[in-house]
Amino acid sequence: MEELLQAHSKKVITPSYRRIFISKLDVWTTAFRYFHQDSFARHHGLLVVSFACDLHTFKIEPPDYGGPRREFFRRLIKAIFEDSGAFEETPNGFIPKLNTSHLENGVYRTIGKMMSTIMIQGGEPPAHLAPCVVDYILTGDVLQVNATPDDVSASELREMLKKVETSSTERELEDAVKQCDSWRFEVEGLPNPVNMNTKDTFVKKAALFHVILKSQACLDQLIDGLSYYEFSDVCSYTKMLQTFMWSMFYDFLQSVQGKQLEEKFSRRRLTEAEKTFLETLSLVHVVQFTTGASTVPAAGFNPHPQMIFLDCEPTGHPKANTSRNELQIPVDEDLLDPDSDEFDYFFFEALMNSPVCR
Repeated sequence: MEELLQAHSKKVITPSYRRIFISKLDVWTTAFRYFHQDSFARHHGLLVVSFACDLHTFKIEPPDYGGPRREFFRRLIKAIFEDSGAFEETPNGFIPKLNTSHLENGVYRTIGKMMSTIMIQGGEPPAHLAPCVVDYILTGDVLQVNATPDDVSASELREMLKKVETSSTERELEDAVKQCDSWRFEVEGLPNPVNMNTKDTFVKKAALFHVILKSQACLDQLIDGLSYYEFSDVCSYTKMLQTFMWSMFYDFLQSVQGKQLEEKFSRRRLTEAEKTFLETLSLVHVVQFTTGASTVPAAGFNPHPQMIFLDCEPTGHPKANTSRNELQIPVDEDLLDPDSDEFDYFFFEALMNSPVCR
């Protein structure tokens, strides 16, 4: 990904320079003044940053060889999430805050241009967004987004959804759902009535509404701003990686079903325990790993099993959240080598060491 960004940077940054003067006391306002101007946005030259001592006195500093620019980007990321009024914090990261004034004035689009500039011109990635928000930015499809109560910013609403999610009896569930009466009838498509079979769907759809759907126009404007440096090309690369990981998972399933893993692992020295597990390995283990069940329930799985992709994982081993019937696949470029068996072996290890597969 880093190499892709560097290559893309050389492609889109023009030879010209753009000098900007930034106040450290008000990074958001002074930066926004530049990025929001059409005349500034029409150019793609490298930024040359000078900082001000205060709001009224600008001191021209020595030439910017990258240090001031990187410091500006670091301060700008902080300002975007803390001072812009466009985001609010959740336990999982930041989500867009519906601000109609910002929407009318194109502030989210300008923030997208800022983020695009930060990543293309050598700043640290603004990795503050909640994963579900990143999923929507990458896919543009709400059906691919897995929002949870911890993605909700309002603590009271978050606790309401968690009480529904963790209810273990019909009485507990009834009391938990009753606390949601002040808003749940205003959200179209929520299960009604809510029972033990539909409570997970209720929580998922309610979280999706409050996190993504309510501020979807803000997100779409942000995505539009990210195209400032043709950043959609980079996002397409991420989607391409995910597609490759999906293909490798499908190939793994085919290998399990066709009993071909032993041949794939021929260059490895398997332990006796690994050989024994390999002999009994079947697709049932994958279902158990993901859902905790060895067969499909009579009423079907609820929620429906799904796969999500994890970035920046320290290990290539897949994970699972059986309470959500969720298979989590790390996105790792190092696993894409067609001559490597790493992906298959990591998946094999995860299944073998999972308590639900024993």
